[in-house]
Amino acid sequence: GTSYASLIQQNKRLLFAKCSSLTGCQNSYSDDAYKTTSPAPVLAALKATVNTPATWTVLQLQGTSTATEWGLMQVVTKSDASSPLLGTKAKFDNVTYKWLANPATASTLTNAGLTIALNDFVDNALASVCADLTSRR
Repeated sequence: GTSYASLIQQNKRLLFAKCSSLTGCQNSYSDDAYKTTSPAPVLAALKATVNTPATWTVLQLQGTSTATEWGLMQVVTKSDASSPLLGTKAKFDNVTYKWLANPATASTLTNAGLTIALNDFVDNALASVCADLTSRR
């Protein structure tokens, strides 16, 4: 892996965000909502989060399938071809990215401070959705 010192020497930007009620942050994550292979409870948590006033907001777009029986079975196989995260990524991204890209979502974030959209694997699609969301805000 790359050390922090190496990243800093390369003039890379590093952002550390400590989300807690003490920092005025509203986080969409909860163990109950995110322990799933279905995007529905995650989407409900996202919608509830954007409607809660906060200084800044973290929107976590990927479920924690490893906390489910299905996810545990993927880990136990120890196969290079199995990944609980990649096994659900397309399903989650299809729902959460569409929601984040929806103009109605942008309007709920208009008066909010910093908004961070997290995904375990950030890709060009998320970068594009976030750039568009930023320009709408």
